[in-house]
Amino acid sequence: MWRDEANTLSTLNPRPDVVTIATLGEDGPSTQIVMLRDISDTGFKFYVTTPVTKNLITVHGITEKIPVNETKELFKLETPTSKIRLILQSQKNDKKQNLSERLQPLLDMYNQNPKQFHKQEMPSEWSGYIIKPKTLEFFQGTKATLGQRIKFSKKSDVKNNSTNLLSDGACGGEKGWIFQVMEP
Repeated sequence: MWRDEANTLSTLNPRPDVVTIATLGEDGPSTQIVMLRDISDTGFKFYVTTPVTKNLITVHGITEKIPVNETKELFKLETPTSKIRLILQSQKNDKKQNLSERLQPLLDMYNQNPKQFHKQEMPSEWSGYIIKPKTLEFFQGTKATLGQRIKFSKKSDVKNNSTNLLSDGACGGEKGWIFQVMEP
């Protein structure tokens, strides 16, 4: 029912059937944005050209936790609505209070003293992460579902020259990155 309603309200979301799938293969986890074609009692159906290698944006790299002091600084910049959501998510819910009962004290706190609310401590469960990319891939699509992919890879041995054509058809870019236009 939600999918059908989303399709009828296409002005809110022009592509309500676009979903992200995640898989785990020999090279590690991978995600792809696909068009959901059918939902039934047995599952969700989508179709792709294999091997699956295209997405709107794909980033592969090393993930590291951001230091707590940097995360606290980011939390200070969050909007009141975001802070309230983060605080609610971090609260242990023993099912005795429903969401509106837990929400009201936070709204009251904000309404009574917005400046003091902005000093609210960051929930200890909130963490920040950074992905240090090794590859980036962008998909440039069109309305006719044609498009091209541009793949950027970090190569420390590539000269900083955009005209540096490599043996695999890639071009050398800046700061050790190379790029290659891929098939759709």
